[in-house]
Amino acid sequence: MKKMRNYVNLILLSVFVMFGALFVKYDNVFAESISENEALSAENGEEEENALSDEHKRLADQILSGIGSDWTEVEKALYIHDYLVTHIVYDDTKTKHGLADAFNGSAVCSGYSKAFRYLGKRAGLNVGNVKSNRMNHEWNYIILDGKLYYIDCTFDDPEYNGSYHAAGWASHTEFLKSLEGFSHYHFYPESWEFDDLELYSEAANDRRYDNAVWNNSYAPVACLGSGRLIAVLQRGKVVTFNVGGNANEIAKIGDYEEKRFGGEDITGNNGLAFKDGRVFVSDYYSIYEVNTGNGSVNAIFTLSDDKKAKGNIYGILFDANGLRYDIQRNESVSSFVESGYADLNGGGSGVSTGQVRAFVQRLYVEILGRQGEESGINDWTNKLINGEQTGAEVARGFIMSTEFTNQGVSNDVYVRKLYRTFFDREADEGGYNGWINQLNSGTSRYNVLRGFTNSEEFGNLCNRFGITRGSLAEGENDPSPAQQPATDESLLRVYSDGVDRAQIVSYVERIYRKILKREPDDGGLNYWVDAIMNGQSADGIKYDPATVIRTGFFRSDEYKAKNRSRDEFISDVYLAFFDRDPDGDGFSYWQQMLASGGYNNDTMIGTGFGHSREFIALLRSYGFRVEE
Repeated sequence: MKKMRNYVNLILLSVFVMFGALFVKYDNVFAESISENEALSAENGEEEENALSDEHKRLADQILSGIGSDWTEVEKALYIHDYLVTHIVYDDTKTKHGLADAFNGSAVCSGYSKAFRYLGKRAGLNVGNVKSNRMNHEWNYIILDGKLYYIDCTFDDPEYNGSYHAAGWASHTEFLKSLEGFSHYHFYPESWEFDDLELYSEAANDRRYDNAVWNNSYAPVACLGSGRLIAVLQRGKVVTFNVGGNANEIAKIGDYEEKRFGGEDITGNNGLAFKDGRVFVSDYYSIYEVNTGNGSVNAIFTLSDDKKAKGNIYGILFDANGLRYDIQRNESVSSFVESGYADLNGGGSGVSTGQVRAFVQRLYVEILGRQGEESGINDWTNKLINGEQTGAEVARGFIMSTEFTNQGVSNDVYVRKLYRTFFDREADEGGYNGWINQLNSGTSRYNVLRGFTNSEEFGNLCNRFGITRGSLAEGENDPSPAQQPATDESLLRVYSDGVDRAQIVSYVERIYRKILKREPDDGGLNYWVDAIMNGQSADGIKYDPATVIRTGFFRSDEYKAKNRSRDEFISDVYLAFFDRDPDGDGFSYWQQMLASGGYNNDTMIGTGFGHSREFIALLRSYGFRVEE
């Protein structure tokens, strides 16, 4: 049947083109048909646009402000299409003032098409309206690179087809289509009338976008500029692609193997919303932010258990109040329950990322005595939100970290820190004496730690921050003392006075080869040699032979652009600081420390290797003076 309809459409198109009535210069019969249709005339469209209220014009300005300066015409059209489909509800009672109705949030097809025309023209697109009296329907055309395509926002709105109108749910089956690719619901092409179409003679026969990636997405597509797009496809596949290109999967969210409700597979209903360069996607129970640089996804919001019992997230959308999500009942794809809002920095009415971050920051302050670095806070926070680790396990990562172990605190300080960290109070006399006696009698610090992490009082603290307490098991040991760094960071001083420049040149050349895997350029070599000899760079930044490796090279844009894996990073650090490949035990240890969060890349370099005995020996081999 579908093939027959396409065949009929092609015949009608051929006949229509043969008689010169379709896409000809704006004159004779074509001009007469336009003039007879006042609703579609350019003059009438301009009257509606001029009659828009100041409030509607401000809304249009706000919508258009979301378009980036480097967006292609396709991106602009896609953005406007997705905005209208996700922000207008089809309402067949709205028949008089299509454009104003659309900006009020509910309209019939003329509202969708006129809004697309108005916003498209303001965005610099060559767009217009198409109407068929026989179909009693309106949609849009657009001309891109001299080619004609069709867009029907109404048919791409699931609400029009009687489906559940979830937040941010959009189809793209009628976007940038050729006549052959356009839905078979668009009948009688000989009855189609076009406004503003002048001096155009080519039919819509270019099919380059008929099977574009966005056809497989039921959520808006994120536009990143210069034709780069991100979409979420069925079964949680997050993909990036260029306009007209193939999809490259960068992440996957959710577990969809058993999620079939009522015999109907709804796995395609992942959500996507983007604003100000930030991209968010959703699965059944969580909302994630997509890192548009490396493609990683981090959870910012998860439904609370009571909301999970009600249903699942069925879509996300930015509206005037923020990032909205809709929940539907699990037993039906059309049973709306409620809406909520997720804080872009984490939270909403489920698990709050802000609260979890506060919990992690407390650990940095109470245990390590410092503010946490952003990367470390994010790593621990994500582990807690994603359920990879419990509160007890994360706390163990801090207490058993090399950084804390190297502080060499007394039993007195150790116990008092545990009280403040896990109970949020000072030690009572009886409890304090009991723990001190156990430590003095040979009980390990780990077993004392277990007494705090497995307590009801720590559980109450975790509840305050919205996380799971968990517990620690018996039999775990502290990290091997042989793997501890030699000194605290503040005690290591490296001096280059009296060292021959040729030695420093050799030292810097080695750094280039070990870290950046290339020979140094003359400018870079002289810059770093001078920085070491003078104690600061030409920019006035203080450097010594140790900080040049840590800050100048490992934190450089060139090294970051290499996107080294965790194992490759460990090997690079060994080569840079020890001038050798990692041994088996050491490699395994650092894999474990990075995976557990006991260290991040920066603290591994700065504390774990930067002040080790082996590195100190290497510095001295080049003639540098090291004070511990």
